[in-house]
Amino acid sequence: MPRREIVTLVSLLLIISFLVQPSIINEISGESQIADSMDSSRILSYIEHDPIHITSDNNFNDTASAEGWIGNGSVSNPYVISGYNITNDNYCINIENTAVSFIIRDCYFQSNVSDSGFGVVLDQADGGKIVNNTFRDFWSSLDIYWSTTVIANNTFLSNLWGISMSYSWSSTLENNTFMDDGESLIEHSNYCGLQNNSFYPGIALYESNGCSLLNNSFSSKESPGLTIGTSEDISLENLRFNQTGLHLEGAVAKAWEINITDVKVDGKDIGYFWNASDISVNTDNYGQLIFANCSNVTLSNFVSASPIGPQLAFCNNSVIERCDFEPRFDPLMVQDSINITVSNCTFNGSLNCLQIADALNVTFIGNTIDSLENTGVYAVRVSNSTFLENTIKDNEKEGFDFFNVSYSSISCNTFQNNEEDGVEISESGFTNITSNVFSSNKIGLEISELSNLTIEDNEFHNQRESGLKVLTRNEVEIRNNSFTNDGIFFAGRNLEDWFVVIEDCYLNGKLIGLFLNETNLSIDSSQFSQIILGNCNETTVSGGSHYNCFTPIQIGFSNDILLTDTVIDNCSLGWLFSKSTNCTVSESSVYQCRNTMFDDISRFNLTHCYFDNSPLILFSSENCSVIENEFINSGLTITGLLIEDYIHNIENNSVNGKTLGYYCNISNVQIDGSYLGELILVNSSNIEVYNLTGVYSGSNEFAFCNNCTMRDSVFAGNQRGFFVEQSSDITITNSRFFGNDEGVMVYGTKNCTITNNRIYSNRIGIEMIIISGTSIVNNNSIGWNAQGNAIDTFTSINWDGNYWSNYDGESVYELDQSNDVFDNNPEILVDELAPLITSPMNVLQEEGIGNTTLIWTINDDFSYQYSLERNNSEIEAGLIIHENLGFDLGQLEVGVYVFELVVSDGAGNQKSDSVTIEIVEGAPPVINHPPDMTIIYGAVSEIIIWNPSDVSGSHYIILQNGTQVHYSVWTSGDIEYDLTGLGYGVYNFTIIVYDQAGRFTSDTVIVRVVPEGGSTTTTTAPGWLPWNLTEYQLLLITIGGILFLITVVILIRRRR
Repeated sequence: MPRREIVTLVSLLLIISFLVQPSIINEISGESQIADSMDSSRILSYIEHDPIHITSDNNFNDTASAEGWIGNGSVSNPYVISGYNITNDNYCINIENTAVSFIIRDCYFQSNVSDSGFGVVLDQADGGKIVNNTFRDFWSSLDIYWSTTVIANNTFLSNLWGISMSYSWSSTLENNTFMDDGESLIEHSNYCGLQNNSFYPGIALYESNGCSLLNNSFSSKESPGLTIGTSEDISLENLRFNQTGLHLEGAVAKAWEINITDVKVDGKDIGYFWNASDISVNTDNYGQLIFANCSNVTLSNFVSASPIGPQLAFCNNSVIERCDFEPRFDPLMVQDSINITVSNCTFNGSLNCLQIADALNVTFIGNTIDSLENTGVYAVRVSNSTFLENTIKDNEKEGFDFFNVSYSSISCNTFQNNEEDGVEISESGFTNITSNVFSSNKIGLEISELSNLTIEDNEFHNQRESGLKVLTRNEVEIRNNSFTNDGIFFAGRNLEDWFVVIEDCYLNGKLIGLFLNETNLSIDSSQFSQIILGNCNETTVSGGSHYNCFTPIQIGFSNDILLTDTVIDNCSLGWLFSKSTNCTVSESSVYQCRNTMFDDISRFNLTHCYFDNSPLILFSSENCSVIENEFINSGLTITGLLIEDYIHNIENNSVNGKTLGYYCNISNVQIDGSYLGELILVNSSNIEVYNLTGVYSGSNEFAFCNNCTMRDSVFAGNQRGFFVEQSSDITITNSRFFGNDEGVMVYGTKNCTITNNRIYSNRIGIEMIIISGTSIVNNNSIGWNAQGNAIDTFTSINWDGNYWSNYDGESVYELDQSNDVFDNNPEILVDELAPLITSPMNVLQEEGIGNTTLIWTINDDFSYQYSLERNNSEIEAGLIIHENLGFDLGQLEVGVYVFELVVSDGAGNQKSDSVTIEIVEGAPPVINHPPDMTIIYGAVSEIIIWNPSDVSGSHYIILQNGTQVHYSVWTSGDIEYDLTGLGYGVYNFTIIVYDQAGRFTSDTVIVRVVPEGGSTTTTTAPGWLPWNLTEYQLLLITIGGILFLITVVILIRRRR
C-alpha cells in the first residue's frame, strides 16, 4: 500500500477512535462523569454569593430590587434568581411565607461539609420553579414544605437525601438526574407528577394519592428504586428498573391497587396481579412478582435472582414451594394474608429480611434462610401459625424476630451462627418453642413480656453469650432443655422478672439450679453447672467448679449470701451479684472470664480471691470491702454516677504482682506509680501521679478529684486505659495509651488539659463527654485507632495542634463521630519507619542446662505488638510495653530452633528478626592431659596449662594434694595455674571442670620440686605411690619402719 494511503488510513482510525470514546465513557461512568460533564466554564462564570433568606413577599421584592433580579413576582413575570455559586453548610437559599412566583435557575449549590445542611428550602412558598441547578454534598438538597413546586432539569450529586417534599400538592419533578447517597422522599403530597427523571438510588412516596410516574428510570444496589407506601390511585407507566425494583406498603388493600403499564425490572416485565385467583407461576419470566388481593396463588419451582422477592398482600390460600430466591432487597413479604404456605424454599444473600405481618395460619416449613444482611424472618401480629423444620443460619442480625405472635409454634428448626439472637420473641403468648437447635449465635433465644409460653426439649450449643436470655415480665415454663457452653441468663431489673419455672434443664451435663424465695440453704455447688438465686436469704454456696458458660453464678435481690471455695473458668461473666446486700465472696478463683461484676449492691465483702485474666467491676455499688485479693492480667474497675459509688474499703490487693493503689480523700501528695499495678484515685486534690504502668489491669482512674495530674505513664491492654469522671482541673501529659478498648475517656469534668501524649491503636483513641470550663487537647499524637481517633460529645474543649493519622493536610479536620467539632491547627501524623530491633546472639547449648532466655530491644515511637514464632508456629503474642522484650523459653529438648520475632507499630509498619538456638546432647566437658612436671625450687613462670572444651561451661576447681586451692568461673578457653612458691617435694594438682548441668571431668598433673642442679626434666610419676605420698615422704617412712623393726628384734633377744 502506498505510504500516503497508509498515513491517511491511520489518521482516519484516530479520528474514529476519538468519536467513539465519549460514548464508551458515558456507558460506564457514574457520578464522576456527570460532574465532569458539567460546563466548567459556566460554573466558573457563576457569581459567588452569600446565602439568601427571604421571609415574605415584601422581603422578596426588596431583595430582588437590591440584587437586581428580573421579574416582578407575577405568574407571567416571576422573579429570577440565577447565576449564583453558593457554598454553605446550613442553607444556600431559604424562602418562606411567600405567594409570589419565582424561578431559581442556573445555580451551583454545595455544602462545605459533606452531608450537612440544605441546598434550597421552601416553606409555604407556592409558585416556585427550580430549574437547571446543581446540588452537591447536602443533608438534603431540596427541603420543600407546604410549597407547590416545579423541579426540572436539575442535577443532584452526593447528597444524603436527594429531595424531601411534604404537603406540597400538585408538584412536578421532570428531567432531573439524581446521583445521591440516599433516596428522595415525597410524603403527604397528592397529585404530583414525576416524569423523565433518573433516580439513583431511588425515591419513596408515602401517603401521597393520585400521583403519576411516567418514563422514569431507577437504579440502585442498596435499596428499592421506588417505594410506594399507603398511597392510593397511583399510576406507573414506562418505568425501567436496573438492579432494583418496586416495593409496596400499606395497611389497606386499596394501597396495593396500582395502575401499571409497561414497567420492566432488569429487562423483564413486572408480574403484578391484582384481585386474581387460581394463579400458577413456575417460570422466571418476570423481573418481579407482586400479588395483591389474590387467592389460590401457587408459586413453585421458581429460580430467581430478581432484585426484590415476591410480595403477597391481602391474599389467601396460597402456596410458595420449592423456590430458590437470591433477591438483592426484600426476599419475601407476606402481609394481611390468610392460609399461606411457604415450603422448601431457599432465600440467600438479601439486604433485608423476610417479613410476615398481620397474617393468620401461616405455615413456614422446610425453608433455608442463609446469609441475609439483616434478620432472617421478621414476624409481627401473626397468629395460629407454624414455623417448622427450617434452617436459619449466617444472617447478620437475628434468625427470627417475632413480635406479638400468638397461638403459634416454633419447632424443630435450626438456628446457627446468626450475628444476633437465634430467636428473639417479645409481647407474645400461647406459643410453644420446642425441639429446636440453637448453635453458635450471639444469644440462642431471647424472651421478653411473654405469657403462657413453653420452652421445651430444645438444644443450645456454644452461643457467644447466653443460650437463653430472660428479660422482663415473663410467664414461661422452661423444661427439659440442654445447654452446652452457654446457659441461662436473667437480664430483668425487677424481681418479678425472675419468676419463671425452670425444670430438668442441664448445662454441660449438670443440672441448672434455680432457687427462688429460699432461706437458710446450704448449696453444694458441685452438684450444679449453674446456680441462680433470686430473693434468697442467709444462704451458703460452696465447693463447685464451673466452666464454659455465660454466667455460672447469678445472684439477685438477695441478702446475706456467702459464696466460697468456688472455681470459675472460661466464662463470660464469672459471677454476677445484682441488687443484693451484705453478701460475701471468699477463697474463690476466677480464670479467663470477660468480667466478674457486682451491680447495684451494698455492704459487699470480697476477700482472699484470685482473678486471672478476669476483670472485676463494681458498678453503682456502695460500702463494699475488697481486701487481700490477687489480680493477674486483670484488675478492679469502679464506675457509677455518685461519689458514694466510689468510696469503698479497698486494701492489700495486688495487680500483676504490684500493689493495687486505691486512694480516697488524700491531698498534696506525689505518687510514684512504678510501685503500683493499678491506680484508683477518689475524692482527692493536688495529687501528681507519675511512672505508672497500668497494663492488663483494671480502669486506672481519677473520680471526683481536683487539681490532679497523670504524667509519664503507660496504659495498655485495658478496657479503659485511663478514665476521669466528674473531676476538675485535671492534666494528662507525656503518657502512652495503646491497645485499650478506649485509650482515654473523660466524663463530666471541668478544666481538663491533655497534652503531649501518644494515643494510638485503641478501639477509640480519646472520648470526651460533657466537658465544661477551659479545657484543651493539644500537641498529642492521635492515630490508627480502629473506630475513631477522637469523639467529642457536648463539650467546650479547644482542640488545637494535634497530630492526626487520618488528616489529609489540606482540609479542616473534623473529629470522628462528632458534629462540627474541629481541630484548630491540625497536623499530619505520619510514621513510615519500621521498628528498630536489636537482636540477641545465636545460642549453642547442651540439653538439661536450664531455661533459655532471649531478650530483644525494640525502639519505636509507636511500638504496638509482637508475635514470637518457633519454627514457624506462633507461641506467644502481646503488646510491647517496654523497650526490652524478654522471653523465657523453658528447657528445650535436643534440636535446632529458629525463633522469629515480628514486631509492628501503630501505623502498621513491621520488622522481624530471627535467632537460632541449637540444643545438643549433654556430655561432660572434654579436657586434655598435660605432662607431669619437675621444676627447680624457687623457679618462676612455671605453669600448668589445661585446655578443656564444652558448649555450656560453668566453672572449675583445682585441688592440691586433695585440698581445694582455686575456684573460678569458666565458659571457654585455656585454664592456667601458676606453680610459683612450691616447696621441695612431689605434688598432685587435680582440676575438675563443670558444665551448667553439673556434669564434670577431672585431670591430675604430678609436679616434683627439686633443688637447683637436680634434674628438671619432665617425667611421668610412678603410678604405684600410695595415698598421694611424695617419694621423699615415702623414703622417711621406710627408714622409720626399718629402725622400728631393728629395735623390736633387739628387745626380744634381751628377754631371752
